[in-house]
Amino acid sequence: MVSVLVSYALVPANTIAKSGTPFGTTMTLAGQTSVSGIALIDTPVTSGNAVTNGYFQAGRIFGRVSVPNWSSLLTELSSTFGATRFAALQASAPYNHTDIYDFAPTFTVDVAQDTNGVFKVTLDNQTVKLVDAAPITIEPGGEVMFISNGALAIDAPITIKGNGQADLRYDYYEVQHGGTIDPSAFSFGAGDGVSYLTSIGAIATSSQGGKVTINDTLYTLIYSMAQLDALDGTSGVTGASTTAYGTGLGGYYALANDLSASGTTYQHALVNNFYGTFEGLGHAINNLTFNYTASSADDVMGLFGGQSGVIRDVNLANLAMTVNDPSGAHPNAGGLVAYDSGSLYNVSVSGDINASGAQNSNIGGIIGYGAHDTIVNANASGTVEGNTGDNIGGLMGLGYQVSIAGSSAIGNVTASGSAIGGLVAYLEVFSSIRKSYATGTVNAGTSSLAGGLVGYSYGTIDQSFAKGNVISGGGSTMGGWSARTMSIPAQARPVSFRTAMPQVMWKKAPPLFPQSKSVAWSAIT
Repeated sequence: MVSVLVSYALVPANTIAKSGTPFGTTMTLAGQTSVSGIALIDTPVTSGNAVTNGYFQAGRIFGRVSVPNWSSLLTELSSTFGATRFAALQASAPYNHTDIYDFAPTFTVDVAQDTNGVFKVTLDNQTVKLVDAAPITIEPGGEVMFISNGALAIDAPITIKGNGQADLRYDYYEVQHGGTIDPSAFSFGAGDGVSYLTSIGAIATSSQGGKVTINDTLYTLIYSMAQLDALDGTSGVTGASTTAYGTGLGGYYALANDLSASGTTYQHALVNNFYGTFEGLGHAINNLTFNYTASSADDVMGLFGGQSGVIRDVNLANLAMTVNDPSGAHPNAGGLVAYDSGSLYNVSVSGDINASGAQNSNIGGIIGYGAHDTIVNANASGTVEGNTGDNIGGLMGLGYQVSIAGSSAIGNVTASGSAIGGLVAYLEVFSSIRKSYATGTVNAGTSSLAGGLVGYSYGTIDQSFAKGNVISGGGSTMGGWSARTMSIPAQARPVSFRTAMPQVMWKKAPPLFPQSKSVAWSAIT
């Protein structure tokens, strides 16, 4: 291990280059009697016994290191300079700029930070993971910068006050070199997010000058339900035109904080025809209430009506949706998206959807109708209820050329004379479900296709299971996994299928694998 302790005058940033000086030396400029910066380098680029790269500025802790976490870095600094000396340095120097360049496979920020300067951590290797596991507070004028050439996981709250900034970069080597970025490399822990406050610490309900950039793209922050509803220039309450908020439907948007929709009933989708990127930053939208009556001119209902962009890292909590269709518009309705041809990552919806007033519709806990879309780590909890002729799924109603991975639905699904699935009601051709499951009860009426995981499938299902009961009336086709499956390879059956077999209420014994062919036993209701 090698180290450099530097002491120098307050000069413009990056104007003093430390080069050609032996390790372990102290450099003091004329007229300076106190230390104004610390540098620790234990994985340097060297020439002989000297550091050949690295720029140091006043008030900075600079590290070119290979340690697994912030605690280890502090231990190494203390060991290098001596505990007494390091404590004195911390007390005497104005450390408002921390710049750590780490070469370890994983680096975890495990010590809380609070700064009005810059807190920056960069991970060099492409296979690394940068984890924020301790609260970070950025005071007005400050900035947090996380730069990972691999994954970035925000597993603790980040609080930005006033005009503070967050600069988050993941899979950044691919960003810089025009490669393929892995969307799953960016994640938030449950209840953790990036939040924006006023300079005195109150929840910001309007812009305080704070910013967030993700992979070099500046996002427009959303501070209120009114701003969210105005993204498409149409009111979700009345359907009337409003003044649009933001940079357009193809823009980049992020939630500044959790939002509450309490006290408002929406009769239309809040945002329609969206093709941009919506980043929840780990936040929740609470207490959304929809009371929707479909018409031929308005046949989509959800937070997003139709979207072909990216929605990620957001939770809809305590949703209540009622869907009626007196004119026979056959609507698509989903808690998050009615019609989706884009991508969803790390999203969840909890609450109840009642579409018993709709017929021949596609209804899902998260997505009503998905086409050519990608869904990763989407989780639905709550009940979904439909009517005759509907495709009713705990997660998705109808999916055409969709890819679903790592997703789940744990609520009950109820309908009659329909395709009904604990996860997906109707899975069309060129679609796939992988590493996903459903645990709710599927309760179908007569003449239904009812499956614990999928009601009717033309797609591929792999490493997935269902554990809920399947109950149906006479004339129905039922299956613990899928009521009717046109093409599922044998290897797709989960190893634990026999032990995890849901209970299917038959009057006579079902076949060993009811999901593998059409069956039409009369069932106990």
